[in-house]
Amino acid sequence: MSCTGQKTRTTSKQDVKNLVQAGNWSRTFPAKMETETKSCVFVKKLLAVSISNITYLRSMFPEEAYSNRSMDGLPLKILMEKNKCKPAATLASWLVGAFDALEKRYLRELLFIIYVDPAMPDKVHEMYTFKFSYPGGNVACQMLQGEERKEVENIHPDTIYKSTQNLLRSIISITQGLSPLPTSAYLSMKLTYYDDVTPEDYEPAGFGPAEHQDVQFPLGSLHLGSGDVATSHHSVKLRVDAMQVEHSVEQPSMVTNTYSATESDSEPRANVGDAGGTLRHPVITTISCTC
Repeated sequence: MSCTGQKTRTTSKQDVKNLVQAGNWSRTFPAKMETETKSCVFVKKLLAVSISNITYLRSMFPEEAYSNRSMDGLPLKILMEKNKCKPAATLASWLVGAFDALEKRYLRELLFIIYVDPAMPDKVHEMYTFKFSYPGGNVACQMLQGEERKEVENIHPDTIYKSTQNLLRSIISITQGLSPLPTSAYLSMKLTYYDDVTPEDYEPAGFGPAEHQDVQFPLGSLHLGSGDVATSHHSVKLRVDAMQVEHSVEQPSMVTNTYSATESDSEPRANVGDAGGTLRHPVITTISCTC
């Protein structure tokens, strides 16, 4: 009895695509994040995407202020830098200023804050806190979640993909569950810096000096973590703090934004850490949430 060997084709590592390579990740985020520079680009884009979707789902700006993206079935909105909606364009310029501080490794925290009463600027309605650190000369971005994160190295692209998608899904879920903002709502962005490395006269474009004030939320407020994203150089955690209010009879003047099932892609608390920090806020201190 004779036997004939059967040829089989083995799958090489080069034939297997990870989730970053296989999907449309590269339409929104960089495909590679191995170096400090590319990791910094990823952190900036993740920050921009996160804030863009918060503002969209909180109905701060009209539909035309955003371009459309999707991440393999997850619809996303991106604020356009050159924006016909002046308040949206101002927010985009604030992000550019914050990116400068991030690139220079001065930035300690970015506080994205929503107020509802112009007569009470010390009363915060919602706050989204991003905390940054720079271990080993590389950027690390953390959105506070009340926990210290251990250093992670050699993280697989699939892990980055899944954790990024989970964080963005959590943003969508949490913000869609919040009560509508009143027409009086406005927002502000504040930055804190590492004083030991930041020049005293440093101010990124659009920001000016301000005093640091601890933010206190009343009992019963919402405090939620929203995921954890890490590369070999960065980590990002999300914390959402928001007052719980009953639905008001008054509705926002803008359309309430929600994501539909279809998708398209278009071209067009703050805790002071050991190092201490100096607080800056935008020179234009408020943006009305109505265009």
